[in-house]
Amino acid sequence: MVRSRPDNRARLMALALLTAAATLGLPAYGGAEAFVPAVRNGAARIADGGLARLPFRANLISISYASADRTGRGVSVSVRVHGAGGWGAWEDQTVDLEEGPDGVELRRADPRVFTEPLWVGTADRVLVRIGRGREAAPLSDARVHLVNSKGDAAEPGLLGRIGRAIGRLLTARPAEAQPSKPWIITRAGWGANESWRNNGAPRYATGIKMAFVHHTAGSNSYSRSDSRAIVRAIYRYHRFTRKWSDIGYNFLVDRYGQIFEGRYGGMTRPLIGAHVQGFNTGTVGVSLMGTFGKVSPPRAMLASLERLLAWRLDVAYVPPTGKVLMVSGGSDRYDGGTKVWMNRISGHRDGQATACPGGKTYGLLASIRKVVEGTGNPKIYLPSISGSVLRPDGDDRAESVTVRSRFSRSVSWAVSFADRSGAVARRFSGSGTSAEATWDATTSGAGGLAPTGMYTWRIEARAGSATARAAEGWVAVVTSHPEGTVLSDSQGDYLLEALPDGSLAARPVPSEVFPTWFQTPAVGAGASERGRYLPGVPLAAREGALLEVPQPDGTAKRYIVSQGQARMFSSDEVFAALGYDPEAVLPASAASLPPPGQDVTDLTQHPVGSVVRATLEDGTTATWILSAAVDGSAARRPIGDLALGSSYRANEPVAATEADLATPEDTAEPVAVRDGTLLRLDDGSLWLVSAGERRRFSGTWLFTAMGYSRSMALPATTADVESIPVGAQIR
Repeated sequence: MVRSRPDNRARLMALALLTAAATLGLPAYGGAEAFVPAVRNGAARIADGGLARLPFRANLISISYASADRTGRGVSVSVRVHGAGGWGAWEDQTVDLEEGPDGVELRRADPRVFTEPLWVGTADRVLVRIGRGREAAPLSDARVHLVNSKGDAAEPGLLGRIGRAIGRLLTARPAEAQPSKPWIITRAGWGANESWRNNGAPRYATGIKMAFVHHTAGSNSYSRSDSRAIVRAIYRYHRFTRKWSDIGYNFLVDRYGQIFEGRYGGMTRPLIGAHVQGFNTGTVGVSLMGTFGKVSPPRAMLASLERLLAWRLDVAYVPPTGKVLMVSGGSDRYDGGTKVWMNRISGHRDGQATACPGGKTYGLLASIRKVVEGTGNPKIYLPSISGSVLRPDGDDRAESVTVRSRFSRSVSWAVSFADRSGAVARRFSGSGTSAEATWDATTSGAGGLAPTGMYTWRIEARAGSATARAAEGWVAVVTSHPEGTVLSDSQGDYLLEALPDGSLAARPVPSEVFPTWFQTPAVGAGASERGRYLPGVPLAAREGALLEVPQPDGTAKRYIVSQGQARMFSSDEVFAALGYDPEAVLPASAASLPPPGQDVTDLTQHPVGSVVRATLEDGTTATWILSAAVDGSAARRPIGDLALGSSYRANEPVAATEADLATPEDTAEPVAVRDGTLLRLDDGSLWLVSAGERRRFSGTWLFTAMGYSRSMALPATTADVESIPVGAQIR
């Protein structure tokens, strides 16, 4: 007893020294090699609720999933990691597209879609949220990939484990931001033979409005291991006996609470099933595996049904309570076209004459709706935008757009509009049980208008520390048009032309001049847009245009625009001898004519500006425009069919004379396709020639929003446009 105190003090001193050495580090020899801990890597599947329990502690993580679309388009991924300090904040992750191997290595690489790697220090658990927009491809098999390079992969010792246990008692699990996706056994997981699906591609609705609950009307006395075989049997029956294209239900739930993916095509997409005749479009069908007319569904089955409906309806932003107006496509209960108000969560019998989903299940639907409503709040309900186009040009159409939404409870909300780079052009905020935000394309800060392009609108909501699943969509904003476009407003038509400093000028196009240049109508616009451009010089009639001016005595004088002058044909005989088509002559007034030039009297050669055509010795046809060289002499500039069609009418070319063909051919500078020409390629893509380049529209939505139409576009092949340089995409 007497010697024990010094021994204790010695042990305490040794422990203190060891602690100091571990904390501060011991001196090292200058030539010693640095210690490198062993590196481990692995993967963990993301379980129910988005939680991944890691097989060892990680320092760096990445999220991956399987998808046919490896661009990550429309998919959002965010993670939250747990370490010694508890749960951290949610962090958004982006798909890794910048780096990757080539050649054979690329073909051998993992085909999954990965996010950028994230350094997390030391983490033992990870929460993952994966969201999908409407344009996203189906995805599956999400995983967390982990690397430990610090040597702290193993769990701490006894004292450390005790400390962590106390920490877990003091640190509550973070509140879920929205109903989490339950664990769902995929088609591959239950053994779906995809070769059976040979009756066409999946079909999709514009959105989901409600859910139907079914039962399979089979046995209730099956084992857990039987469930996969039961689903396969239903699939076989629907496909080959009933001759449907696939299994009819979107999801199935067994008595043990296992959830199975049903119809192929994406669990979060508005897939059209075959579960309620007349009401398959815009609905989700979930079938309970068993018969529940006199027996209630087991608690595990109901709990999974509620979790599934809470998640799937939240993905679609559909409230689980209340009614929605549905229109029957025709069933044994409702004739086609019949409008029916239905509960957002209904039973099969509400749409067809059937006992499904069984009396016991049907009696539980009210309580199921309440549970689903209370799961994962706050939630965003029925987000919408008043229009898909925002074009504030003063014509009283689409001058603004309004985003609206309801919420499951009072929240703090924000509505933002961001361009494709993610830069926010305008943001609105407020609080309450609903949101409404109107945007007129003005930007925050210094003001002004947002540039033309596609914008994402996004609704976010928060109640305390819990956030709702954000809702978003697209709106096309049109505040200007590209160079070369011809616009028409209450003041007339005008052509957008670039000035040397890059700004655009609006060049008025008189009505008599318009048909000499343009073969398609101008794009309609409001008067406000004209004010966004500098005033330009009015456009004069095109070179080679044939014009006719009525005379007081009832006769008419014919002219050709040549080198900026109006040259009158000395007689109808000269006009006819040169081969011009009378139908190609356009009416004009004396005031609209360019300055007068010498009369056309030569019967052997066409004036400068004429389009001439000849058949060559090899049987092909060539077309030229007669132009003036620098020294004043005439020359022939080749013009292709595409360039010809961009400004000239089919009846304007005339047969070349020997004198025309004797003029030198200027092949160094063929006539270009006119700026402002719309092109529709054989692959369906749409382009605009602007500043001598062809610029592709990112989609038909923006093309239409800007006022263009397919009837304005010239059909062309890829070979036709090879000589036109490719410019920046119109997006």
